[in-house]
Amino acid sequence: ASDWSSDVCSSDLLQNEKEKCYNISKLCFESGCDMKKCTQVGDFRTFGVTVDKDGGAMFTFEVQTTAQPRILLFDRMAKTPVDDIALSDEYSFGRVYSVYVRGFAWDRLCYLLCRDGETVVDPYAPVTVGREIWMNEDRIAEGYKIYGGFPSGEFHWHAAPVHIAPEDMIIYKLHLRGYTMLNGLSATKRGTYRGILAKLPYLKELGVTSLEFLPLYDFEEIRYQYHYEIDEDKKTVKVAEEPVGTNFWGYGAANYFAPKASYFGGKNPDVHMKELVDAIHKEGMEIIMEISYVPETSRDVMLDNLIYWVREYRIDGFHLLGIDLPIKRIAQNAYLGATKIFYDQFPLELLGRQSEPKHLFVANDEFIYPLRRLQNHFDGNVAE
Repeated sequence: ASDWSSDVCSSDLLQNEKEKCYNISKLCFESGCDMKKCTQVGDFRTFGVTVDKDGGAMFTFEVQTTAQPRILLFDRMAKTPVDDIALSDEYSFGRVYSVYVRGFAWDRLCYLLCRDGETVVDPYAPVTVGREIWMNEDRIAEGYKIYGGFPSGEFHWHAAPVHIAPEDMIIYKLHLRGYTMLNGLSATKRGTYRGILAKLPYLKELGVTSLEFLPLYDFEEIRYQYHYEIDEDKKTVKVAEEPVGTNFWGYGAANYFAPKASYFGGKNPDVHMKELVDAIHKEGMEIIMEISYVPETSRDVMLDNLIYWVREYRIDGFHLLGIDLPIKRIAQNAYLGATKIFYDQFPLELLGRQSEPKHLFVANDEFIYPLRRLQNHFDGNVAE
């Protein structure tokens, strides 16, 4: 049972007849207060969730069926239910639902979407909750469950984005956790963005102009299997099993809009990732994100995702991996017109029609692994 309660309040409190208010006594901004939870039709502009300066949250998401969707709110720490917001058709436009909600302390909550008969993490969630600790095997108790989280608010940038001419680029490709675990850093910096901050002067001294990071978005690092059982209500349930390995590199299905929580300090990963980007730009270097989309990712989501990273995080470029990407749409998108795109399957006509400054580049790193074998005496040879 949920630990929240609500009562419909008088509609004459509202200016918008579609706005609905409820009394709530849990998770108010001040302990013991009696606030109004208000909902009204959203603006349908941006998928995911945003929080404005007035303390309201805008949820916008897509559905595939006519089943009534709901937004499930949970206490961020205890993961206990706080509220269940059911949305009628008046909150819909086509297959998109949008609702603006006031009356909650969002930094103390997380959420899930109940849509199309399933309870899922919002694919556009800007933050994830549940993977704050790398390889936390205690998560098996909840079936490795994660939740969507809420953005932390306005960030004050100090450095402008950087653009390095293609002929001047010296790219250093690294894995954030792997690189910071092996460079003699203190325990508080190993495996996190703080380790990269500490190594930026060294990387700058090497002559590096562009840092390419393997996945920085939130992925499941625990490899596990599961089986199905019949519960006491005679329903089929999915049961997670003990971990069987580590997805160290970060490839596979992921929460593409959220910075990896275990890399970026847990509770406010969005703020800490912006701190990293800002520090890299302050050193006069670019940041390039490697993104590997699984085939199930829709093309619209891919495009939205790239624009989001540029708009919200000032990312300078992307190394894209995957098959059947909407590469023509990406290459010709106006919002990405100044963003460097590295890909190994560009159509020749796209490359030939580029205007200055060029921002499309063929990614060819076939030399890396033979060179690595040669350098480390792993049966490498010059002919290879």
